[in-house]
Amino acid sequence: MFSRKKILFSFVALLLLLALAEGLAYLAARMLDGRSVFYRAEDVSQAGDYFERRDPVLGWPSPDDFGGNRYDVSGARPNPAFPLPGHACVSVYGDSFTYGSGVPDEVAWANQLSRLLDCRVANYGVGGYGSDQAVLRFEHNLGDEAPVVILGHLSENIMRNVNQYRHLIAAGDPLSLKPRFTLNTDGELRLVPLQVAGLEEFVKFVERPEDGLQDEFFLPGGASGVARLRFPYTLSMLRSLGHYHVQAKFAGRPAYAQFYDDDHPARGVEISARILELFASSARERGKLPMLQIIPTGLDMIEYQETGEWTYAPLLERAAELGIDVVDHGSRMMAWVGDGDACQFYLRCNNHMNAKGNRMLARQVAAALEERQLRQLAASQGLWPYPLAPVPSATPPVASAPPR
Repeated sequence: MFSRKKILFSFVALLLLLALAEGLAYLAARMLDGRSVFYRAEDVSQAGDYFERRDPVLGWPSPDDFGGNRYDVSGARPNPAFPLPGHACVSVYGDSFTYGSGVPDEVAWANQLSRLLDCRVANYGVGGYGSDQAVLRFEHNLGDEAPVVILGHLSENIMRNVNQYRHLIAAGDPLSLKPRFTLNTDGELRLVPLQVAGLEEFVKFVERPEDGLQDEFFLPGGASGVARLRFPYTLSMLRSLGHYHVQAKFAGRPAYAQFYDDDHPARGVEISARILELFASSARERGKLPMLQIIPTGLDMIEYQETGEWTYAPLLERAAELGIDVVDHGSRMMAWVGDGDACQFYLRCNNHMNAKGNRMLARQVAAALEERQLRQLAASQGLWPYPLAPVPSATPPVASAPPR
């Protein structure tokens, strides 16, 4: 028989063990908090000016930001090679990899492309953009006079293309509502515009985004594995095992890689392919010549060296089925890398391109334009009143076969 003292001791020991487990679980959960594994509602009660400043279609950037250090008066990134807005020969749309974040204006690949082509390249890339926002920015940028337009799809954008509230996938920016596209029953794109119209509604929305967003893949408690951090923390940690970041860590793959799976419930491949198709058709309707390109991350480069497969290969395949020509910059870059440092073109493997990467990308884009004869075609249509400067080859001096 257990004495009353032993029972009490066992009970206290169990409580201490549970308390220790809860404490450790809480600390571990806080470490994961910055990776958006757990959703945390931020205080937005003082964010009334957000609704006055935000772009009513795109979310960001605010038109008030034009004319500053990040964007010139036309909304493009300042271009030291051709600083006066207007008369651009090429315009580029996309996210921070298109913008050239992490390097000065002079070094950004769009500015270097301007020097290679000897005419202004208008850089309309915006940090944090999905391919969906980039297409919408082009469609609403009626002042874009460039005869050739380029859309850059970063491999990671497949997640952004199924997201309506960026704070759910990138903690730290609660003022980040965005539009997105979904697919209707016929497989065609349907635009879901910006949600939440005012501050009072926004305060309630941030507490429970699942009540305000019907087309958000990353809602807490949904298929993405995003959850709330709440007591008991040990259960919260157990729930976190289903989060896409945690699953990707176990698999040793980029977090966005699983979104390229054919059976993924977000349907990111089909949506992204249709977005590329929309950009091309919208450009042609406006009398412009489009070029579509996929930009790899350093993590894509590593995975290719290890497996011989590109993370985004399913998107290339689906685009080909739709008859869409897409420039794969990963394969071109790997021809230079061979079995060398896969991340040599990046500030860090999971970060933006460095100066060397921007220089390489500028040469590759120029070469892709030349291969497709887009400048010559525009000139034949009277749309290219600029010198047809020769562009350097983007082929390695001694081509090395990509590792398999």
